[in-house]
Order: sequence, then structure tokens, then C-alpha cells
Amino acid sequence: MTSAFSWIKVDETAKAALARILTQRPSVVLPPPLHRLALRVGNVVEIVGPSPSAKTLILIQTAIKCILPKEWRGVQYGGLERPVLFVDLDCRFEVLSLSRALERRITGANRVRSGARGNENEYDKELFVACMRRFLYTRCYNSFEFLATLKTLPHWLQKEKEKQGSAAYMLMIDSIGASYWMDRALPSSSTRSDNRKSLSLQTVAESIVQEIQKLLLVHPMLVLAAKSAAFGDKQSTTDVIRNSGKRFDEKVLDPGGPQKPSYRDYLPSVWQSFVSHRILLRASDGESKHQNHPSFMTEWLLPPLKFSDKFLINDDGLLLDKAAPILAGLKQPIVVSFGLWFYCFLLDEIGYPTLKIFMHGVATEYYGPRKADLLVRFLTKFVAPDVSILNSDSAIRDFVEAAGTNFPIFIGFGLNESMISDLAVKYKKKAWFSVAKDFSDDIMSLYDFDKVPALVAINPAYNEQSIFYGPYEEKFLEDYIKQSLLPLVLPINQESLKALKDDKRKVVLTILEDEVHEKSNELVKVLKAAASANRDLVFGYVGFKQWEDFVESFEVDKKTPLPKMVVWDGDEEYYTVIGSESMNETDIGTQIGVKIVLIFIFVILVMVLIISMTKEEPLTVGTREQVDEGSSTSQPESAELLRSALKED
Repeated sequence: MTSAFSWIKVDETAKAALARILTQRPSVVLPPPLHRLALRVGNVVEIVGPSPSAKTLILIQTAIKCILPKEWRGVQYGGLERPVLFVDLDCRFEVLSLSRALERRITGANRVRSGARGNENEYDKELFVACMRRFLYTRCYNSFEFLATLKTLPHWLQKEKEKQGSAAYMLMIDSIGASYWMDRALPSSSTRSDNRKSLSLQTVAESIVQEIQKLLLVHPMLVLAAKSAAFGDKQSTTDVIRNSGKRFDEKVLDPGGPQKPSYRDYLPSVWQSFVSHRILLRASDGESKHQNHPSFMTEWLLPPLKFSDKFLINDDGLLLDKAAPILAGLKQPIVVSFGLWFYCFLLDEIGYPTLKIFMHGVATEYYGPRKADLLVRFLTKFVAPDVSILNSDSAIRDFVEAAGTNFPIFIGFGLNESMISDLAVKYKKKAWFSVAKDFSDDIMSLYDFDKVPALVAINPAYNEQSIFYGPYEEKFLEDYIKQSLLPLVLPINQESLKALKDDKRKVVLTILEDEVHEKSNELVKVLKAAASANRDLVFGYVGFKQWEDFVESFEVDKKTPLPKMVVWDGDEEYYTVIGSESMNETDIGTQIGVKIVLIFIFVILVMVLIISMTKEEPLTVGTREQVDEGSSTSQPESAELLRSALKED
């Protein structure tokens, strides 16, 4: 009885037990597309896909991570330094493919450390040989040879463990269904008289699973098995997926889209229940923009995940993410490869996903967006020169076309590059900058300037353009660039509010009932006329129907007469323009209506002057205090601005 109590007595805490378990069987994050789940020894991962779908390439990249050391002679490789056992069942694996990929990985890691490209053919041959020794390869031509190999593996792995000083970490099988049709042709009958089971597809599969289970008890490993996929257009009662003894309907990628062939598992249920993780690969829908690089989609079937990754295969066999097709197609291509992911581990980054930008082998921290479209936008700007030099009309057209509509474009015609180079560096993340050295009269007519030097600002997203003829002192030039980053009248939404973050100007905000209404459009046109002559203010508008939560911060509700104008500091303080709601009673489309609106703009200018000269307490966003605006005398400068606005109309 005493021995029984001593056996069940708690002798370690839960924390100590968890630490012991995680030390004995730590989880590992594998290269894409297997990166979504942390896997550990004992897991059986099935990689399913048609031929070809990069299944073997995924095994090769994963094997390289395993056989490389974490560090070698001061160079970080981020590997596990553990042997890999590769069982080739379809007899098509080329060790040369592995060796070439390993050479590229070693060479790339050396470049990261040296910060130079170096000789393409140079790599650490001693490290290469040591890694290749950790890659254990065997080939089997049928299921019977595979069974025989499984029975001899414990002894072989034990000898390799003693020789190399570490046990094998991964068992790779390529491809587990290679002998399916031969095994299916075996005769299936009842138990023979000598009580030995007859040969059949089912019994062979049972024997294979049993032998692998026995092997894992003696030599715990992570199992990765590639398998060719079977797809069918019709559903039948036998076309099911059996996972862990449960019956599921056929899995269909993107059920809301066009009907696609469904995946059918054809191996016996004993194998299906043995698999702990299953990822499905299939060719990406639609025509790829890069026909030379086949693209594939992934879907995790077991456990089911909502993530669906897209990857490409380039000429070097690297796996690329979904931003890569766009980035690789640029005139100055940007390669986003799984080498980028790999280097996160070289630099001992703890979190994932962590991105680093490598330019000539030198690592730079990436703080930009992570979504694919925003990633493309950011990296395209990042690798572009600070100031592009344009030497012909065609170069100007190509530059404007390549810049797209996401950022303003500044083109200096006849302008010295040194005049804007410092400002181009400062505002590189927000705009495109270029200098045109040679251009024709057609370009001058196209961009509506009649003398040089001239700096043309184009805001393609809002179809706006302005011209700056100087003076070109840095202060005036920077003021013009900052003012031109925003359109004349900014529609306020969640995205445009980010653009106001670094702008210190006051915001003349007009709150409308519905910003898409015809009368609202007429008011916006008048605001543009006023804004063009008053760039020291930011003019914006927002609709109550479009963003009710935002306008409520300015004490606007359904009962508030609209439009309403406020002078806002972009943060918490604002002033209300008393009487601005009367604009709704005027026909904005008439000359009288235009003048009335411009008078309110004049009042706003006077308000800004008063605010700058006095310490009057403003309203705070979200408060219900009412502050009446007092009358004031007009200032000569403000009157001149008003006259300029009237002339614009």
C-alpha cells in the first residue's frame, strides 16, 4: 500500500511537467506552406496534391531546414542540425535537386553575414558535406520492400545516432500512395487455414501503419508523407474523407465560387485515421500573370483552417507568397521568397511572421503593412529611387503609369535634382518624385505649364493637378509639397484620417447630410474653389449617413440642421461656424449661392486669425458646450484671400 501511495504522489508541479514535455518534444515551425501550424515529434503530416504541385519541393526545403546547423563558424543558418530519413517510394527523387538547393541556402546565408554578393559558386564545402551526411536516403520499389525497410530501420537509425551523435528528427515518405494500384490488384480473400492474413490493400496498409507506429516508439520522429491527390466531379457514397474514424462530406475549396473538383481520399481508413495533419495543394484558379511561374493554393483539411495561402515556384525553386506575382513583375523586381521567411530564424527573431528586407545582403527592419496589397504598395515605393531621372517624353509617361494612383506624383520640369532630393527622401513614403531633363512642347501642353523651372504636382486618385513656379527656397518648396499631398477637398473616412496625422494645418470640415447627394456635390465644387486659394487650411467634408459615429463627435445628430461647418485642429478641439446651416437654404448652383458659401469661408479665415491672436477656449470633441462666435473686423490679408477665391469661381 505504501508503494502505491508513493507512486501516485505528486512529485512535480504542472509548470515543471509542461517544461519537461516541451523539452522532450518541442514544437517546430516549418517553412511555408507548412508554417501555419506548430508541429512536433509524433505528428503525421500528409501533403496532398496533384502531380506536379511542388510536394517534393516542400519536402526538400523542410529537409534542408532540418539538416542545417543553427550556427556554423559565426554564420547563422537557423537549422535543427538533425538527420532526416527520406524514403522514396515513387523512385523519381533526384538527390542533385537537394544538393543544389542546399548550396544556394549556404551561399545565401554567407551573403547575409558578409553584406556582399560574393562569388555565386563559392560556398562552405565542409558544411555542405556535413549536412549531406545527415540526409539519409533509401528507395523502395513496392509496398513489400517498404515493409521490409521499415522493419530494418530501428537498427539503421540506431547506428546513425551513434555515428552522428543525434537521432533522426524527421521521416519523409514520397509518395505514400505510389504502390496503390499494385496493392489494389492483390487478391482479397478470407483468412487462410494457417490463420495468416491474406495479402490485400487493406492488410498492407495496416502493416505499414503498425510498423511506422513501432518505429516511432523506438525513434520518435515527425512524419511528413506526400501523396498524389484524386479529384472527382461527382459525389458518391464512397467518395468520403475519413479522419480519425469520422466521416466527413467531400471537401470543396471555395464553395461560394465556381464548382471545382472535390478531393477524394483513396487510401484505406487505417492510414487516414493515422494521419494527424493534412494539407491540400491544388493549382491556382485563373490565368497567372507570370506564366513561367506556376502558382498553387493551399488548404488545411486536418485540422480545418480558414487560411488559404497562395505560392509560386520560381526558377530557383523558391516558394513565394501571394504578393510575389506583382512584385516580381515590376521593372525592378522584388523577390519575396521563403528565404525571407527563413532569415527570420537566422536573426533569432522570436515572433512570426517577422519580415526583414535584404538589400545587397544587409538586413533592414520592416515596419510596413502586412496585407498583400499594402505590402506591394510599400515595397514598390521602398525600392524606388528617391528621385527618378526622366530623359524623354516616353520616360515621363512610363513613370506616371508605373506610379499608379496610390500616391501623389511630383515632376520637376527643368528643375535641378539637388533642389528636391532632401525633400524627396523626407516624403518618400508619401509621394513619387522625379526630375524631367528633356521633354517636348507636347508634354508642356499636357501638364499645362508654360515656363521652366516648374514643379507639377499630380494627385491621380482625385484627378487633380497644380503647378509651382517658385520661389524654390526649401521652406516654400516644402510647404507646397506638404499642401499637395492632400487633395483640395478631402473626403473624410478612416483611411483619409491617417493622411491628416502629420498635417498641422487647421481642418475646415463641412458636415453634410449625404455626401453623394447632388446638392452636396455642388457644395464640394465651391469648397474646391475656395481651397485652391487658401492652402494654409485643409478643406474636408463628411456625410452624416456615411459616418454617423464620427460626426456625432461634433455634436451632430439626426435633428441637427445640415450642412454644418467647423474649424477642427485634427485632434479634440474645434470651433463651430455659427449660421453655416443656412447654406442649405441657398441654391448652391447659382452665383449668389457660391458667393454666400465663400463669405462663410471668409468668416472662417477671420476665425483662424482670431484664434491665433486670442486664447479663446474651444469646444472639445464629444462635449455639449456651445460657444458663440463673436463678430470681428476683417483683415486685409483675409480679404485678399476671399477676392482670390471669388476670382477662381
